[in-house]
Amino acid sequence: MERAIAEALVSSVISQLANLLAQEAAFLSGVRDQVEWVKAQLQLLQGFLKDAESRKRGDARMEIWIKQMKDVAYEIEDIIGTIKYMGERQRQRRGFMGTISRYSHKPGELITLHKIGSEIEKINEKIQNLFASKDTYGITDIGGSSAVDEISQSLRQSSPHSDDDDIDVIGFENDKKEIVCQLLDGNEKARCVISIVGMGGLGKTTLASKVYNDPAIKKYFDTSAWVSVSQSYRVIELVKDIMKKVMGIKKKKETTTEITEEDLEQMGEEEVREKLRDFLRDRKYLVVMDDVWSVDVWGQMHPFFPNGNNGSRILLTTREMEVANRARSSFPPYKLHTLDDTQSLELLCRKAFPLKQDVPADLKELAKRLAKRCGGLPLALVALGGLLSGKDSTYDAWWSVAQSMNWEDGPDGKKCFNILGLSYNDLPYLLKPCFLYIAAFPEDSIISASKLVRLWVAGGFIPEEQRRTMEETARVWLDNLVQRCMIQVVERSKAGGRVKSIRIHDLLREFGQSEARRDGFLQICSSDNMAVSIWSHRAAFHNRINDEVAVSSPHLRTLLGFNLILTNGRRFLNGLNLLRVLDLEGTRDLKELPKQIGSMIHLRYLGLRNTSLKRLPSSIRHLLNLQTLDVSGTYIYWLPKSFWKIRTLRHVYINLHMFLSAPIGGDHKNLQTLQIEESEFGLDAMDIVRLRGIRFIKKSVTTPSFTTEVHDPGCREKQGWRAG
Repeated sequence: MERAIAEALVSSVISQLANLLAQEAAFLSGVRDQVEWVKAQLQLLQGFLKDAESRKRGDARMEIWIKQMKDVAYEIEDIIGTIKYMGERQRQRRGFMGTISRYSHKPGELITLHKIGSEIEKINEKIQNLFASKDTYGITDIGGSSAVDEISQSLRQSSPHSDDDDIDVIGFENDKKEIVCQLLDGNEKARCVISIVGMGGLGKTTLASKVYNDPAIKKYFDTSAWVSVSQSYRVIELVKDIMKKVMGIKKKKETTTEITEEDLEQMGEEEVREKLRDFLRDRKYLVVMDDVWSVDVWGQMHPFFPNGNNGSRILLTTREMEVANRARSSFPPYKLHTLDDTQSLELLCRKAFPLKQDVPADLKELAKRLAKRCGGLPLALVALGGLLSGKDSTYDAWWSVAQSMNWEDGPDGKKCFNILGLSYNDLPYLLKPCFLYIAAFPEDSIISASKLVRLWVAGGFIPEEQRRTMEETARVWLDNLVQRCMIQVVERSKAGGRVKSIRIHDLLREFGQSEARRDGFLQICSSDNMAVSIWSHRAAFHNRINDEVAVSSPHLRTLLGFNLILTNGRRFLNGLNLLRVLDLEGTRDLKELPKQIGSMIHLRYLGLRNTSLKRLPSSIRHLLNLQTLDVSGTYIYWLPKSFWKIRTLRHVYINLHMFLSAPIGGDHKNLQTLQIEESEFGLDAMDIVRLRGIRFIKKSVTTPSFTTEVHDPGCREKQGWRAG
């Protein structure tokens, strides 16, 4: 890679230093010169970093130098967070009097400033060592455009959004017809399994989706469900997911006999099997099991599906023929083939020219060569087409892409990875960590675009700009990844076409995880591999978490949990004082947080959605850098008033039926989102009006005190407001 994660990190830290110098002038009065010097030195080193990045593969010295550079950047980031915390604490303590004597410091604050100054001196020594060693290694300054300029240029070259977000089913028309005919075959009454088999990147999921959503299929079957199985599946969770979809299970009871999501969570395997079989027994059902890896899946799942001899079907997609043979019934496995040369060229050009314009005459032969190189793999063709869509439609621009490709023969899977690598390397360097972050999510996840944007911002990947918020910038970057076909859009808003949710193809996710490991950007920890490196800065835990993570990874800055089961309560959080992002959404048995969470002064994102939490510790008021709090779907019913004095808050998601204490006091100029779901008491319209500057309020209270005053001009936008 010509530019990678280290450069993005250093660029982010330089931006943070610039903002710190502007925003914390009063608190920095004693160490301002030192901070400015560090910023200037980092800017000088940034040019040398580009050269080191371009030469680091295979050169251990370059790898070491870059790692040392990243370590320095992380240390500076820690100091920035501490200064911001101390400055905000000073403002809260002094209030009005602080504006009178803002350049004076209490003895305790002077001690803190002295410590900060000492830490900066240590960093200065490390920076000087970096300068000395770069001369030894022959690293030169190759300059280059700024990060923001580079992305802006990339966006100017990108084509406008087309209406086609999906991988086109070019060449799949006959495949779709044949599978639909098998599903609708009235002569075969027994419950049957139909398997779509093919290597990764062939479009199995896309084809299955087109079949599943076909109007004739929707009309023929009484009920249907789609579940993604992936490699780390749990049978009981798959079955419960199917039950939710075929039975339409909701969070709340509408009748006394209905099953709620909470009821379902309490059920064991025997009860689940009995209820699902009873429901499906007299119904013609279709269940799609996407991305099956293990030969054991069907043997474990088939007892849950009754054979009512009424034409019910299971549609299964897999890379493995053995999986399909194990599940085989009346219909043989349906083997998906690669596209021919004509179909490959059509798909490549459709993605390279999304507005359906004609291919320039001087590019046609080169386009044929590029398409052929993709080996008929739709994913490779789409990725390459997305890359070309951001280039000038000139022979020189396309020839430059062709020259960077590996033209040696090899397995189709390797060809695909090479093309994905080409697309990744073409990303502006600040977009690379944003893409790699997506690889942290579990296989086949449907990812909320809004949540992803908030995580990017909290992770420090998005620079501040004068004319738009960081969230708006992140949205532009998200659209750029869509345009490049690095991610797929699952859903757009009906008004305006804004991206609501995305997914990432399995192969792109595998590629992203490989790059993240190689660059030391992110560790994925599953049940098979719980170990976290002592130098890890970001870790994603799938299903289970190591209780000793704080001991083994004291430098951790991001902890993402997915479907976690805790074995030792709150212990795993103790000592993780450098965390910026803590997302525990959906964690089971998490009923309280330790008081020590208040010592996580760098924390910007606290995601607790859909956990069993009943309260937040009062120490949450110390999280003076917090940007996002999400406690929706928990049992928390109260937030301390002091919470609303946190001036950095940008997004707050409130629990159902929560008592929201009146948010009196505090400066809420940064607060953009306040989502309240049907809170029954404790908040009236005037409390909302007090929150000046809110951009979005969604699903609010049922209260007779709602008045037109809620449209107070201090609230810039009040979309989605509901009151009864």
